[in-house]
Amino acid sequence: MTSSANAQLQPDMPRGLDGWVRYICNQDMPVLGSTVLEIQRITDSDNSTAQTLGQVILQDAGMTARVLRLANSPHFNPPPKAVNTISRAIVVLGFDTVRNVAMSVGLIDALLQGGVRERVTALMARAFLAAVQARTLSCIVDPAVAEEVFIAALLYQVGDMAFWCLGGEAAERLDRLVNTPGTQPEAAQQALLGFRLRQLSLGLARHWQLTGLLLSVLQGDNPADERVRCVVLGHRLALALEQGWESHGAVEAIGACAAHVGQRVEDVRPLLHLAADEAAHIATIFGAADAGRLIPRAPGGGAMAAGTAAAAESAAAEPTAAHTDGAPAAAPVALKAPPPPDLQAQLSHLRELSALMCSDASPNQVLRLALEGIYHGLAMDRAVIALVQGNLVEAKLALGLGASSFSREFRFQRDRNGRDAIGEVMEHMRPVFIADSRAPESAHLMSDRVVTVVGHGPLMCVPLVVGARALGLIYADRRDGRGLSQEDWTAFQHFAQQAAIGLQLSLPRAERRS
Repeated sequence: MTSSANAQLQPDMPRGLDGWVRYICNQDMPVLGSTVLEIQRITDSDNSTAQTLGQVILQDAGMTARVLRLANSPHFNPPPKAVNTISRAIVVLGFDTVRNVAMSVGLIDALLQGGVRERVTALMARAFLAAVQARTLSCIVDPAVAEEVFIAALLYQVGDMAFWCLGGEAAERLDRLVNTPGTQPEAAQQALLGFRLRQLSLGLARHWQLTGLLLSVLQGDNPADERVRCVVLGHRLALALEQGWESHGAVEAIGACAAHVGQRVEDVRPLLHLAADEAAHIATIFGAADAGRLIPRAPGGGAMAAGTAAAAESAAAEPTAAHTDGAPAAAPVALKAPPPPDLQAQLSHLRELSALMCSDASPNQVLRLALEGIYHGLAMDRAVIALVQGNLVEAKLALGLGASSFSREFRFQRDRNGRDAIGEVMEHMRPVFIADSRAPESAHLMSDRVVTVVGHGPLMCVPLVVGARALGLIYADRRDGRGLSQEDWTAFQHFAQQAAIGLQLSLPRAERRS
């Protein structure tokens, strides 16, 4: 394979990088090009308004529908505020976010048409996974730029996708070359086309005036920039995951992600698992469902319980939500039969919790959403978050059976030498899972003070650790004989871990506001 391969292309095929940029922009994608440029023109104008941007988006019914769906998704809008018009989307999400989403929707729409579809779809899958992974990392280091990072990572390989979509005979020939054993993709690109597809991405990004961050990444500028690093790591991980979550490359990439955000691998990995689930969801909303199905999902469904327990028999109960911070308790809600664990509810709450980390959420919002996920998603009878108050650990928020009274009773004295369930969690920071509270091995954990407050029954309790300190605990149980499974325990720990990370991110923001 030599550079002479370029001369073998059909005479009507473009030549050189500039020729391909013109070919894509001016021949096969004229509507896309004009729409993107019109949105960019409005953005750059000093007189631009939400109304003028909205008018351009509204010219395309498909784009309008998808922008509104994205604007109402937890990914872009946590906690959710109802958005039913483009102008409202601009108010809630901001001018730049709506512009970038609209431009991305337009690009993806065009790129899904024709060409070497298998390669386009595979690249789309990689792009969505990389984008959500990069956004997840950005939420930890700098939430303010998370959406900018998401868009830059999503469009990082726009030239590759455009070429495979519109390259015709050249794309088919390159496909055959790349499939030849021992061939390096970039070497094949250079030999056949005279340039690499990464350079085409840069040329298109300049022509369409895409985000400045995307240009910085493609040009190799400022590699130490936190935003650039998140985009690069997102793509490194997405590429490695095509070989599996346990592959050597994936393990190394996850380690690099953890090092970048200054977190332990065991804390970051669940977030990246969740990001894979979220990426598939976002791809579908963007109109790339086939790409969403190709995204490599985390082992065990993102560490969430599948939930196979049957619904319990009807029981008379009045679960309520209770606060101990002076806020009124929610009105009682009758519960005829506790539902089984709900995987979709777990995923929905975890999505919202992950997205909330990138917002200006308060610690209370993070904790409430985590507790709601445990209570509803795992179908618990009672769930409590308790925080340290001086020498006490006492309920801050409770959900479920008799929540008002239970929250008043859930109050324990700190005991530095305590070896019961509360002592193990708070003093030794060890999680406690009791499937059978009357079993001999559980006797020492079920002390009189614990039984007096929570009674007998299966329970789960973990410390709420931020840094090296237990700020409190998360507790949940079942009182109706359904028991607790290992899958319930795994999912419970995952929610608790997310709550701790979300709390760690939200506390500095709360301190800055005070």
